[in-house]
Amino acid sequence: MGALPWPIIFSIIVSGGLLKVFGQLSSHQVNIAQAGGSIGGLMAAAIVFTLPGLILESPNAISPISLALICLLGAVLGIGLSIPLRDEYVIKKALPFPAGKAGGEVIKAGFEKDHRFGLMLLFGISAALFTLGREALGWNYVPVEFGSVNVLILIMPMVIATGVILGSENSFSWGAGGILSVIASLLLVSIFEIQNSTPLIQNFGMGIVIGSGIGYILIHIGMPTGSASFLSKQRSWVWIIAILSCFTLFFMGLHIVSVVLCFGMVELQIPVEHRYLITFFIATATAVAGDIGHDYRSAQVVGTDHNKIIRVVLIAAIAVSFAVPFLISLIQDPVIANKLFTPDLPAPQAQIVYENLNGLPHPAIFMLGLMVAVIIEFFRSRGQLTFLHLMPFGIGLFLGFNLAFLIAIGGFIALKVQKKGSQEMLTAIIISAAILGGEGTIGFLRSTVLVFSPENESAILGTVGLILIALLARSVRHYVSSK
Repeated sequence: MGALPWPIIFSIIVSGGLLKVFGQLSSHQVNIAQAGGSIGGLMAAAIVFTLPGLILESPNAISPISLALICLLGAVLGIGLSIPLRDEYVIKKALPFPAGKAGGEVIKAGFEKDHRFGLMLLFGISAALFTLGREALGWNYVPVEFGSVNVLILIMPMVIATGVILGSENSFSWGAGGILSVIASLLLVSIFEIQNSTPLIQNFGMGIVIGSGIGYILIHIGMPTGSASFLSKQRSWVWIIAILSCFTLFFMGLHIVSVVLCFGMVELQIPVEHRYLITFFIATATAVAGDIGHDYRSAQVVGTDHNKIIRVVLIAAIAVSFAVPFLISLIQDPVIANKLFTPDLPAPQAQIVYENLNGLPHPAIFMLGLMVAVIIEFFRSRGQLTFLHLMPFGIGLFLGFNLAFLIAIGGFIALKVQKKGSQEMLTAIIISAAILGGEGTIGFLRSTVLVFSPENESAILGTVGLILIALLARSVRHYVSSK
């Protein structure tokens, strides 16, 4: 809930394991199953990034059945929107979709059994063992003081690995946002004596993120690949889902203007529970539409039919929607609820949503960030300021220094490895993906144990640790003998 990683690698691990147990294993089967699992993870992210504040403050404001319906409509709409985007961004423009590329290369390495397969096992198991030890010792972060500003440096190798996968430009932009957040905080405290500067910086960062998207749309809307082409390529069932979503939101009591625009919620005096509903709907649709791009990319790397990806993602969307009431009950479980929004479980995205849906504390600062981003996007479209990627920069601003610092380290590693050649960079991506998978798998396992069987935590995780040590020893022996 605090640093939800891309679920692609975790999905590959689970899919490969289950398919190996239950039947014939092929790269295409793993790729298709991984797509369903990763979409499920992104839909879960839409829940845990937006709803915890509402679930804890007003648990009965919106029924779980209504939330499940909104989740389903948003997910199906996102899937439909992604289909023409695949032709434009995956096929024609060949955008990197780094997590999808990493996932596809992991699948290929696993089935081709080249030298990278051994490295993948070594680093994945090592990351899992490291995570077990870190959680047992409680070494989740290191506090650091910058003058009057205190920050927490997370001890999370998977965040560094994410920086490698994102590449140097995106990671450095993210890191720059985190560094600027610390500098801005120091200046605001020392010059203007503003003790709680975090909301100011977060609102500016949010404005940058949203402004970069608005700027991109405004600049590209008149181009051949702009909105007219995008809308004309939509299938009829996508329009049906969009209209059905509008009617559903309206009959749930939302203001008609908000249903159409999904914007200006505070100014329209919409009840806070309806603001959460709109945010959850948009978060689900955009998370799904964006993440399928990574699944399309992994399918392209592996050679899997993308139509099968679409079908399994639709099935996954239905399954996760049915699970929404169960997921909500997990968030309400005392194991999670009592730690939410504390240093043990900060959940920064959910906390920002919680704070801002009750009204932006600094709307003028938000608008300033938005206008700055639109202006910068204008210059970027003309070949200037291309070194700065606004979306990750803004994320670095509002999520703070702790994640940004590790992301930037990953970007520095990527920069060094890129100079050695494409094959070395591919190896680095596979190793980074393995680290993501190892740490993410243990994080998921520990969370499951804490919720369902906390009294057996030591026994279960201790047994897992012994198994991992045995697997690591075997992998080392196999890797050395193969060399």
